[in-house]
Amino acid sequence: MNKGIRTLRKEQNLALWANQVEKCNNSGLSVAQWCRNNNIPVSTFWSRQKKVYEAYTQKTDLNS
Repeated sequence: MNKGIRTLRKEQNLALWANQVEKCNNSGLSVAQWCRNNNIPVSTFWSRQKKVYEAYTQKTDLNS
């Protein structure tokens, strides 16, 4: 059961982070400014973006 909860939590985090990356990209602000406005360290933003990208590419590779 714990594995299912961890998987669900990971998916929720990835969805949240993907939303943040999209909002940042569409904001017209620099990443640094957007992060300041949203109280997210820039290093955290880049780490989350990387995880979202990796999850996306992994998913698309599975669907090929």
